[in-house]
Amino acid sequence: MKRVVLHSGPGKTGTSAIQHWFSNHAAELSGEGFWYPEHQLDCNGISSGNLLRVMKREDDTTLPCAKATQQLLAEFENRDEHTLLLSSEFFFKHIQALNELIPNAEFIVYVRNPIDTLESGYNQGIKRHGIKYPFMVDPRIEYGVLKNLAKLLDSSDGIHLNIRPFHTSLFRNGSVVNDLLEVLDLPFEDTSSKAINPGYSLEALEFKRMCNYFDIDDINQSLDRALQAFNQGTSNYSLLDESKQTKIRRRLRNQLADFIKTRKLQALKPLLTLDKKMERPPFHDQLLLNHQCFDAVGEYLQTSEPETWKLLTDRLQSHIPRLAPSPYFMTLTGVDQSCVSGNVDAELHALCKKLSGSSKLGTADIARELAIFEFGSGNQAMAEKYLMVALKERPCGDKIVRLVNEKFLCQPNGNPGQSDPGQSIWARITRLVQILKRDSSK
Repeated sequence: MKRVVLHSGPGKTGTSAIQHWFSNHAAELSGEGFWYPEHQLDCNGISSGNLLRVMKREDDTTLPCAKATQQLLAEFENRDEHTLLLSSEFFFKHIQALNELIPNAEFIVYVRNPIDTLESGYNQGIKRHGIKYPFMVDPRIEYGVLKNLAKLLDSSDGIHLNIRPFHTSLFRNGSVVNDLLEVLDLPFEDTSSKAINPGYSLEALEFKRMCNYFDIDDINQSLDRALQAFNQGTSNYSLLDESKQTKIRRRLRNQLADFIKTRKLQALKPLLTLDKKMERPPFHDQLLLNHQCFDAVGEYLQTSEPETWKLLTDRLQSHIPRLAPSPYFMTLTGVDQSCVSGNVDAELHALCKKLSGSSKLGTADIARELAIFEFGSGNQAMAEKYLMVALKERPCGDKIVRLVNEKFLCQPNGNPGQSDPGQSIWARITRLVQILKRDSSK
């Protein structure tokens, strides 16, 4: 009887390394009776795996596709191999639907230490998905991987799940590829020392986050490749301060321990043991990096990747963002800082100037305070208008740039609610009075 195995991630559990190895050893796998369908790898050796062999993209979503799956299974039936092997981290959220399309399929998934997953996922978001906001974690966080697995284990569909612990110390030669080869009982070994899709150093991470303010989609891959090779910076770091890290670690560890106990998954116990023994990396505040950190990355790119540096600076200087990244970064890359603030509402600008005339606060300070208030009220559109005024008055103001990062861009899910202008008008007037009173009392 033919067999179908789907390695289903989830993300940040070595899927890129697995797909890279399988793609480069498809002939050897076929010789052992395993068919791994061909798929593309980008210049960094990264791909979405076999995603589109069983799923299809519709607008902004990717969903299991019965037609594509049937075509693949029919092709498999006509081949000599006894096992169809597929891999994609995107399978994870669709295991139940894929199980309905492929009866008796086997799903292999990995569970990683939750804290490591959070920080690694954020790193990946900056590298590949244009994230601009600083790292932030909701203290009420739930480890979504465990919730999804619990639903699958509770389903009555008879899903064949093989749940594995993910940590380099648990794998032969530290390679998740070797672990998966052992699970599949294949006589191969991953001996490559090259890391696929490695994380950025802290300096490269912040440099790329600043780049994400601009339209760089078409040069993102070459910039990613260049920044992965930057090895002069801080590689051992955490973006969670000790207090937050302790609380969040405890919360997530308890969720993992409860999942292991409730589901009787003893194979995952080493994750708890490792978490207790592991020495956490030192905290670094990403918003306090100085110009020397950006200079180091810039010098590396100019020296080692001059073509990429030229493409990047040309793009940055011709595509001015609405909101301001770090003034250090703008100086380094030659961006005209006076243009960053974009279109300014003339009436609001005049209002803030008038208020500053009767106050010790400057126009930029008043605009910043009002932006904070509007953001807190859920009115993002008005908050942005005030930010434009503040940035126009003081494009390199550290407090304003920090506000942009902490208040305006720190929205992983986006779309804050819009307040009713009619309801908030008195609140706005009250806020103006509070600013003036506070200033006059100093």
